[in-house]
Amino acid sequence: MMVHFNFPTSFLQSLHSDIRPLIMRHQTSRWPLLLILFVTLLTSFAASQTSIRITGVNGSSLQKAAVEIARESTLSGEINAGDLASGKWLLQIAWRRSGEDTWWMSASKQLLDLEKDRKLRWQIEGVAIGTQFDDRAEVEIIAILTAVSGPLPEGVIDYRSLVYLCKAISKPVLATRKSRTLSTLKVTPRIRIEHIAEAQFRRGEIYEVGLREIFSGKFRKPTLSLIRLVVQPLNSESYYVMEDEPLLREGDWSARVEFVSDDFDQYTEFTVFAVITRRELPLGRAIAQDYWRQLLHRDVIAVSPIVRVTRVEVPTTANQIALRILTIDATAVDTQKRWEVRPKAGVRGMLIGRPLKEKEGIWVLATHEFEGDQWRIVGKASIRNKRFWEVTPQKLGNPGEYLKMLALVAESADGALDASRIENAAAYSRPVHILTSDEPPVTLTIQSINNREVRNFYTRKTGLSVERVSEIRGAVAGRALEADDKIWLLAMEEDSDSPWQLLGQANLTSKHRWAMPPVALGDTGDELFLLAVVSKGRVTEMSIEEQGNIIASSDRVLIKLVD
Repeated sequence: MMVHFNFPTSFLQSLHSDIRPLIMRHQTSRWPLLLILFVTLLTSFAASQTSIRITGVNGSSLQKAAVEIARESTLSGEINAGDLASGKWLLQIAWRRSGEDTWWMSASKQLLDLEKDRKLRWQIEGVAIGTQFDDRAEVEIIAILTAVSGPLPEGVIDYRSLVYLCKAISKPVLATRKSRTLSTLKVTPRIRIEHIAEAQFRRGEIYEVGLREIFSGKFRKPTLSLIRLVVQPLNSESYYVMEDEPLLREGDWSARVEFVSDDFDQYTEFTVFAVITRRELPLGRAIAQDYWRQLLHRDVIAVSPIVRVTRVEVPTTANQIALRILTIDATAVDTQKRWEVRPKAGVRGMLIGRPLKEKEGIWVLATHEFEGDQWRIVGKASIRNKRFWEVTPQKLGNPGEYLKMLALVAESADGALDASRIENAAAYSRPVHILTSDEPPVTLTIQSINNREVRNFYTRKTGLSVERVSEIRGAVAGRALEADDKIWLLAMEEDSDSPWQLLGQANLTSKHRWAMPPVALGDTGDELFLLAVVSKGRVTEMSIEEQGNIIASSDRVLIKLVD
């Protein structure tokens, strides 16, 4: 790394006039003198730099390679203000688990006054380091100097952002958390992101992603905890927890992240990270920064490294244009599947490539899937944020109709939108297949096991005690199931590391009731999660492919098997 020294011109001129006679008198010793001068200047420059150190923890100086700390500790240190402007500055503390990439900003702060003293000592009491899951864990602690007007927000941050936003950062201090009790937790939670789509994760890189991408990695977590993916658009103070539940298997996780939400319209740059949490987080809606900090301290027990991504679409050649349909009735679409939507719904999409010309517009068309009818106009779109377009709720068809829809760019609704001329339009999207229905969606619940009522046993520490061989009953609400819809029962060990196992297919006992005849659930003492799902095809282990075909699923129920 090249270091540039910028000294005032007047200083250099004065220096030159002072040493020039000396050099002229001692030509033979010119280079030693210059070397001494350079070392002197370098030492003076280093002394003028702002530096910060941690010198003590809980009243003890740092004599060991690693010190022991409690969950709340007292930190002390020194600051050399150097070339820092006089005035008020803020001292903050951050920590991370040794070997991890993500830092946690502590709530502890101290206001410093550098009006008079350029060198001063500081001390902060009650600094929270680690969580209840970090007993006996090694952690690294740093002190940070920031502007009063721009403190780093409490929560998680990556090191690149930390360096960019701070005036000075201390060297890390290695510490070991003391155990508060004789018994420590068996599992210290850890989670990492290892792949984005098919790319290997490397710290500091920015990854290009599509409208939806698969993220995957490794985890280690306690029982009765969840893994969730969190997205934050850059330049936004809101966080979004993805609704899709990650697939977990033997220490590996994978999950799909959607970048097509209405909330993401004006953004192309995002940060993504995975968390392990004690209980469910708010899903699918904006979480304000203040509330997110509360969730971090109350519920989140581990955070993965933060990944920076840029959302890109299929590239187009120069002066070309492309279209995509993103959502129908506020539901993200997949051109490979058929979606059930209300007969009257809105349509949203994305414009890629060059902007529209003056006379061009975006039109949404529909036709009956299997009847060979002509394309008809659903509506003309309005443009939002130059990149996104929207058609307000329109009648797409009558209930029960199988439709095919697409969007295209054309100059007018006169002959340009004739079906025979669609291929000659400036651009048209891939078709989307839908089924119009005015019935509510299917909902599924597990109601009883061996006549014992099932309540919210998912969040309890101990599950519902049931016999190894038990009958399971439940309900179906919303629209009635179709003839080829089937209900499947699955079980998974409580630690969530192993795949789901198929127990069997349930039978409908009435239009809105179902039952599974007595079935062997496992061995005495086993603790399992039960899940009921509706799918037209067989579901055996909840793979990514099987999850894509699931129509509805119940909440998970925790049970403990007894004789």
